[in-house]
Amino acid sequence: GRGSLLCYVAVAGLALRYLWDSTLTRSSCTPSTRGLPHPATSSHHPTRTPSTTRMRELSPAARLKLQELADRPAATFKQRLALLQFQIVVLLILYVVVRIMLKIPWLGRGLSKVVKLSRQGPLYKLGVWLCRRLARVTMGRHAYAKPSIAPAIRVKKRTATTIEVKVVAVRGRFGNADDVIVESRADDGAWTPLTYNATEKTATAATTPGASLDIRARASNVRGAGPWSAPLQATALLKPNAFHGGDCGEFSWRQTPETVTCVIELPRGRKDVVVEATRETLTAGLKDVAFFDGARLLRPVGEARWEIVDGVLMITLEKAVPTFRRGDHWDRLFATGPRVDTALLPLSLPSIASG
Repeated sequence: GRGSLLCYVAVAGLALRYLWDSTLTRSSCTPSTRGLPHPATSSHHPTRTPSTTRMRELSPAARLKLQELADRPAATFKQRLALLQFQIVVLLILYVVVRIMLKIPWLGRGLSKVVKLSRQGPLYKLGVWLCRRLARVTMGRHAYAKPSIAPAIRVKKRTATTIEVKVVAVRGRFGNADDVIVESRADDGAWTPLTYNATEKTATAATTPGASLDIRARASNVRGAGPWSAPLQATALLKPNAFHGGDCGEFSWRQTPETVTCVIELPRGRKDVVVEATRETLTAGLKDVAFFDGARLLRPVGEARWEIVDGVLMITLEKAVPTFRRGDHWDRLFATGPRVDTALLPLSLPSIASG
């Protein structure tokens, strides 16, 4: 936030000012001799031909100034400490003034816009990097603190064979980035480490179609490891069946560019079927058993028809909008049902006429 930005600026200002004062102190103890003849040259080479460029001689006032600089004593440790304390007090006063200014509504909005715009430029990123680098160099392992907050995890992408998660860890002391440890667990209960991509802040776990995984993460640095995040349960997508739909256990479904069909295997000898379909919901079952009760479909449909073939109930729904491209095909029958990996579908599905 704004406080972190001001702290970075303060640390950088103090460090640069201290280095600058030290450089000036060292240079003041060694006066410049530019413009004066070198003593070694004049004593060992008396017959050397003088240069055609005439050296400019220093005035008596300049010589006196150089002598005063040479005689000036170096700054003591107490003097440097007093200067450092003064700079800290001034920076704290400036910090308080800025915080008060941010409390003013119209002025706070303006400063917030300036800070937001400055964070998008390369100079801000370079300054933040320099401050963090300076803290690590000067403080070593003390520039880090043991992580106390678990990283946030969310599912970024799912396929039939992989689950990719996004892992974002809170930056530690002085904005230093901590290492992230990511693990996954299948049904057997054994945690397996995953490879973490620090650039993309992602980790990918291999799995099988329709399988579920638990994924957790934690931050770690030289001061220790933080707490684990709550396990995130993610399920891989289903592999499309031979009819470009999905097998969902108690039922299956298939699709063409114009229609989507729900297939349910009925108990032996039962034909007392009840089917009711609307534009957005589907109800199906027997007189005493309900398979679906007002289940919401993924997308609106048109006309509906059903039939029983060899003890199998087939409910065919016409798509309100036909799908002819891979990205437009249905990936599930119901809005809350398991999804199918449409990337495994062909570019174009066979239509009713061609099938």
